[in-house]
Amino acid sequence: MGYLILSEELDILYMNSFVENASGLKREAWQGKKLTEIYPVIKNTRLHKMILRGIDRNESSILTPSLNSQLFPLIKNEYDKPMIQSVYISPIRLENNKYLSIQIKDETSVSIRESLLREKSTHEKRLNEELKIVLQKKQATQDQLMQKTDELETINQNLIELNKEKNEFLSIVAHDLKNPLSVIRSLSDDVLEDFPGNVKIQSKIQIIRDSTMNMIALVTNLLDTNTIESGILKSIPVRFDPIHVIERIIEMHLIHATKKNIKIIFKKPQKTHSIVTDQRSFYQVIDNLLSNSLKFSFKNSEVAIHVSFPEGKGFRVRVIDRGPGISQKDRSNLFKKFSKLTPRPTAGETSNGLGLFIVHKIADSIQGSVSCWSKLKFGSVFQFEVPIGIETIPNEKNQKNYHLPHNDISIMILDDESISGRIMNHNLLKLGYRSQVFMNPIEAIERIQREKFDIIFMDLNMPEMNGKELVTKIKDLEITEKPYLILMSGEVSGTNQKEFLDMGFDDCLPKDFQQDSIKRVLEGFREFSQS
Repeated sequence: MGYLILSEELDILYMNSFVENASGLKREAWQGKKLTEIYPVIKNTRLHKMILRGIDRNESSILTPSLNSQLFPLIKNEYDKPMIQSVYISPIRLENNKYLSIQIKDETSVSIRESLLREKSTHEKRLNEELKIVLQKKQATQDQLMQKTDELETINQNLIELNKEKNEFLSIVAHDLKNPLSVIRSLSDDVLEDFPGNVKIQSKIQIIRDSTMNMIALVTNLLDTNTIESGILKSIPVRFDPIHVIERIIEMHLIHATKKNIKIIFKKPQKTHSIVTDQRSFYQVIDNLLSNSLKFSFKNSEVAIHVSFPEGKGFRVRVIDRGPGISQKDRSNLFKKFSKLTPRPTAGETSNGLGLFIVHKIADSIQGSVSCWSKLKFGSVFQFEVPIGIETIPNEKNQKNYHLPHNDISIMILDDESISGRIMNHNLLKLGYRSQVFMNPIEAIERIQREKFDIIFMDLNMPEMNGKELVTKIKDLEITEKPYLILMSGEVSGTNQKEFLDMGFDDCLPKDFQQDSIKRVLEGFREFSQS
């Protein structure tokens, strides 16, 4: 006996093995198909019309072979001939859904219409039970899906909480680990300057400094990676001279280059342009590319930096080294997180596999791109492009030369860590600036109300008052001239400064006590005071 169950749209929901064998079909051939797709010859036949009537009018039908020559195209396997059949069509209503059951009786050997009628009740009951089983399985599947969805939501919420805890932990690392490391680095620089002729002291202090710098770089990269993966990487487009920025970057790396006797060649175009993009992101990308090239270049070689403005529509810089080169296999993993390349730094420098990942993400955030060409044993070329509008920079003779005497600038340092405040004060003195150090925000606010300060360097996390609250209070003070507020925190990195500027700070300074970083924010103050 053959059985078919159809949906209201005549989709085949069930076909037993009798019909499969007689039709020469397997389950995957009919599952999810319409009846007329599997049996196109029944279209517009009486069988087809009775099936449609069963759905539309809820009518049962019996089709016998004596009155209906065109039924299902089935084969009687024993004789390999068309099967003579009787067909019973019975509509079923279940949970407001319409279904149709079709029973096919093999009448090839004998025709028994009476037995078909007698079996009608049993047939309907059986099909109803089978249909209920199908629907129960469907409901069970839906229940399982709902359960899995709930489980996934719970897991997702747990991941969000874990990510939040991770961010908080990294914040603690930034404040409690990066800050003292920066102090050690700054003091190491001072000792190296104070004892230039003592080879023994110089050697030991240099080891301390290099190890500290490696730790600071790792912490900074972890913070930048966290910012990128948290989706809070933001940019602040400003107009600036890219040549000037690159010259500052080169100056920062001259010590490293000199140690390896590497010559840095800077090739710039005759016609200079200003560009508009996020300056800190721009700085960080090129700084990282130059650092990598020096790190992987051989001693007594050279690194070239070529700048151009293709078609006057953007900015392009290429950093070219004479290192060991990068294989095709390594290039495919070049910008992935924690990727370790076959070539190693040539003078024992460290590499944590995060730098180029960060560079790639930062370039994307300012609609730029980073690419690489390389040949083993011949070196590598890293290219950074920013496709933006540019403007020609006026000749130097047409530019105004501003100068603000150091003695005319009143500076406050506000940090609850006495060592950090003293180190910052020391670095400002080396640049020719005098400052006053405060550890208590409340005392600092009282002094600001009595005394004019042009610049305030302040920490972010202080016991009495956090940086955001302090910024609001200072800006609400009824004083003639508001000070230029510079955040000084270990949490500041090249990727998250927009977040702090949104709090109300005028500029941000990583608490690494680097002279170049301090000069940069002081230059920002000069530009602010001249505007």
